[in-house]
Amino acid sequence: MRSFATLALTLALTGASAIAAPAGSPNTSNLEARSKSGKATFFEPGLGACGWQSGANDMIAALATSSYAGGSNCGKWITVHHNGNSAKVKVVDECPTCVSGDSVDLSPAAFSQLASKDQGMVDVTWNMA
Repeated sequence: MRSFATLALTLALTGASAIAAPAGSPNTSNLEARSKSGKATFFEPGLGACGWQSGANDMIAALATSSYAGGSNCGKWITVHHNGNSAKVKVVDECPTCVSGDSVDLSPAAFSQLASKDQGMVDVTWNMA
């Protein structure tokens, strides 16, 4: 009888913890869950940390190390916004020199969709596309 009571209590507690779990897709990463704010700069692409070769006219991005997350975001698309302009870019590289964890380094073509390259650095928001 005692083991039945222990089993019933264990099952009840397991069910309660499942009910208290936050809702959401198990495949949703932090990047998908919210918009990020940071700085955007541009760079001359080449062979990126994800292993793909890219050029100045490709719509690509390098994420700051914390957002790059060891390569788990390679190949994902993000949309970067600045002053009513946006650019959809593919994550192909890591940016260890980005000024904050939410900053992004863009190809010249992608940066040009947001602002003049003469600006060099602009405030942006971005999220998974």
